[in-house]
Order: sequence, then structure tokens, then C-alpha cells
Amino acid sequence: MMPFWYWMLSFPVQTAQAEGFELKEDVVPSGYTEVRGTWANVSGTAWTTQQRLRPTLKIYPADRISLRLTVEAQHNQGRHDATDFVNFVDEAVQEQLDLNLAQVEELTGCHISANPAVESVSDVVSIERFFLDFNRSSMDLRIGRQAIAWGSAIGINPTDVFSEFLLSEPWRERSGVDVARLTIAHQQHQLMLVGGADDVMDGIESDQLEWKAGFRATTHVGTTDISLIGSSSRWRVDNNRHFLGVDLKGDWHIGWWLEGGYDGDLRIALGADYSFPILQVLYVAAQLNYEGGGVAPEDRTPTLRHMEDLEICHCEYLPNGISIPVAADPEPGAPPMLTTGRLYGLLNIRWTLADDWELSGFGLWNLEDGTGIAFPYLTWFSGQRITTNLGIQAALGKDGEFKPDQTDLIIQGVDLSGLMPSRTALAWIRISI
Repeated sequence: MMPFWYWMLSFPVQTAQAEGFELKEDVVPSGYTEVRGTWANVSGTAWTTQQRLRPTLKIYPADRISLRLTVEAQHNQGRHDATDFVNFVDEAVQEQLDLNLAQVEELTGCHISANPAVESVSDVVSIERFFLDFNRSSMDLRIGRQAIAWGSAIGINPTDVFSEFLLSEPWRERSGVDVARLTIAHQQHQLMLVGGADDVMDGIESDQLEWKAGFRATTHVGTTDISLIGSSSRWRVDNNRHFLGVDLKGDWHIGWWLEGGYDGDLRIALGADYSFPILQVLYVAAQLNYEGGGVAPEDRTPTLRHMEDLEICHCEYLPNGISIPVAADPEPGAPPMLTTGRLYGLLNIRWTLADDWELSGFGLWNLEDGTGIAFPYLTWFSGQRITTNLGIQAALGKDGEFKPDQTDLIIQGVDLSGLMPSRTALAWIRISI
């Protein structure tokens, strides 16, 4: 069943067309609506559903000037990680201490609670893109909330100023950031400058302006693009860890790329891709990543991931030695740690089986501890406006980063392994509007 707001949106458009009303050529609407459901083998609520509406309006007020506005509204039901975590810990503490969390807080001051998933309108509706473009023959200027993505590598980009890992969420667009971007081009050369506020780590409070700035200078030599990248930020200035890197991408019988940089830690991505004429076409990309800031398997401490709506404080010394292995809040402004290890292999495939069917997926492996995650999914293109997807995410291996041994998550008798899914089934449908 389509969400009710899809019919609300489509009805006036259809009515306007039926009456012969046409939009002006300098105003172009677009966007999509999407419904997604997941089921995971975890304790507590196993299912989630989400409805999204993401309309976009492009306006051309003058020659070579355009304005783009994208708003997203979403509504979630089912599992709320922080709430399920608190309920799970409450049950475990009662078994250990014969006290609930409220009583523990009165006795020890330890506070564990989950904030509501929705506290304000901004938790449901957000402005994802809002920028103004000024286009000239050799220069483009974009000002406002926009997506910035640098680097030739797949999944994990060492030179990206605003890093995000999106391979495991193919329905998601990159987060918008409030920046100005200037692009200057001359023949085979290009210079891109970017600077502005960074709120990719939304939910992490900071009393300082989290700014970021960077440059990307590119030249084209034969079949190879050569780029020099540099970036800095409030955090990098404070910690004297400015970033400098290179990005090479070429084509020599097969496509290849080498992306890397240094900011006190060395990060490198080396990969290649090729398209095979099997059925219609099979695209395969493989990549090797080295993360100098990662840790060896024997030094890794298993923790649950950071939960945005979870509050834990003054719980260092619970009775009976109980401890809560939840990752600490990331340091405000620090580059996000997409992985915790040092050496990774990544495989990405896209296989066009027929005109309307495509099999896609990726695999990411920690090559030192032997664990990984695989996410294959099948897409059906039903006409030009509807795509339907079915997939499964599965953790592979044992006793490592992506699939910790169950005993590693039993802390002083509190077993938290039930909160970490080993398999998640997904289905989502997207309708362009």
C-alpha cells in the first residue's frame, strides 16, 4: 500500500494536467516517494518500516542562474535502537541485581535512558538541498546546502572532505552540508575550492563552529586524471592534522584508481573495475583499503555502535562490576571512523540480467580478522517510475569486527549479543514523481 501522502501529492498534479494547466518552463518539479521495510534477528522489536517523501524543485530565475530546493519528510515505525537497548539492559540488570534502572539510578546516580525518536518537526522534515548555482563558461559557483563527494574509490574514500559510508544503504543520498563550492576549469585542468559548516555528524553537540575547507586540483594526462587534494577543519587545526592526498584514476584495458593521503595516519585505496559481456553486462569492481588509524584484531575492544538517542552517564562503577560496552560519542569535528581495522577488501557488482532486472551488491571484509559483511539485492524496474528491491545483509566469519564472538559481548554476565543482528532482510519500493 502506498503511503497516504503519495496520493495527496499525485492527485493535484493529475488534476492540474487534466484541466490543461502547465507549469512554467523555468520551474521544474521532480522527486520520489519510497517505502522500506526491514527485519533483523535481534532481541526486542525485529521489524522497522519507513516512508519517505523527497520532492525537489528547480527554479531558473535568469540565464545561467538556478536554484534547487529538496525537502525530505520521513516517518518510522517499529524498532528504535535506543529504546530496545534500554529495555534489554533493564532486564539484564534486574536479573543481576534484582533492581530496575530507576532504582539503580537512585542508589548509584547511573542514568540510562532513551530519548524519543521524534522530539520536534526537524526529526520528521528536513531541508536536504538548498543551493544557488551561478554558471559561467569557465567558472561555476554553488552556494548553500549541497552534497560534496570527492574521490575515485568506491565506498571508502580517503580524500573525501565530508566522508560517509553509503554502500550498505543504497537508498540513501549523501547528506547535505552548508558550503560554498567554486569550480574553475581551463582546458585539461580544473580547480575546485570548498568551504563551510560541517553538520554531517548531526546529533553530536559542539560549542564550536565545525567548519571544513578543502581544494582539489585536477589535470588530465592521456587516459588518466591526476588530482591533488588538501583539506583542513577546526578539529584539524586544533590537532595539527591537516590532510594532503592524491587521487589517480585511469583506464588501461581495465579501469583503475589509486586514492590516498596522510594526516598523521596513512590511508590508501587501490582498486580496479571491468565490465564483462555476460547476459547484458556484468560490472565488477574490487578494492583494497589500508587504514593507518585502525587497530589490530588483538587490540580491538568489542562495543555496540554509537546510538544517537541514547543517554548514559555516571555508570562507570555499577554494582557487581556490570559495565555497558557502548561506543563513546565521537569527538566533535573529528573525521568519522568508518571502520576500526587496518586492512580491508571490498567487492562491488552490478549485473544487468535483463531490461527490467538487475542484481547488485557489495562485500566488505576485514582481511586481518576474517570477518565481513555482504549485501546482495535484486532490483526490478517496473516502467520508468517504479523500482522494487529485495535484499539481505549478512555478517560473515566469526570473532572479529563485523561478527564478534558472542562471549566478547557478555560483560560481567550481561549478554548484549542479542542486540547485534547477523542477518537483516530488506525490501523497498521507490516511485518517481
